[in-house]
Amino acid sequence: PRPTPSLCARAFGGRGCSSTAGRFSVVRQRAEGHGGALLFEAVHRGRALRAETVVISSPRPWDGAGRGATVCVSSQAGCPLDCSFCDTGGMARASNLPSWAIVAQVGAARRLQPDLRRVVFMGMGEPLLNYREVSQAISELQREAPFARPFAITVSTVGVPERIARLALEHPDVALAVSLHAPQQELRERLLPEAARRWPLSEVMAAVWAHEE
Repeated sequence: PRPTPSLCARAFGGRGCSSTAGRFSVVRQRAEGHGGALLFEAVHRGRALRAETVVISSPRPWDGAGRGATVCVSSQAGCPLDCSFCDTGGMARASNLPSWAIVAQVGAARRLQPDLRRVVFMGMGEPLLNYREVSQAISELQREAPFARPFAITVSTVGVPERIARLALEHPDVALAVSLHAPQQELRERLLPEAARRWPLSEVMAAVWAHEE
């Protein structure tokens, strides 16, 4: 049978492992202080997907967790939005990462920093364009005490209004971060041409205010 995400999380918590869900392995690892970075490969349905995970060790006493590290996970291998300043958008093709590969990043990050307290979806890809898998990963991660706290998990987005509304409804204890990059629509269209065209600033802000309510 196909393993549940929790089984995948434990199975892929090491440097590499495989199961009927796929195969996850850390290709390269760099430690810096109490944090570091991982380049991983997830083989899913016969395709090898590579992306990055970053571990940030810096206290944030204002969030209620005190000491502890943050893991920055990727939701896609590549990104379809091709923002002008971002190298990820220049990759040949964007592919959604399955939920087990997202959860596995957290397990692998614990090898660098066991005291993980926060997860941020700020790595490669636009999380809200892979909403189903991101949502499943959030639900699985929230079963663990460090991430069950309100706002221990943050989803960062360039602004996908309909998915922001869905995130607020289905995951009210998840924090939202919006990367506007510019306060005017015209400037956003130069910096984020694809995202700004698909989701005008006025619609993004309306969704954000609704989320806050």
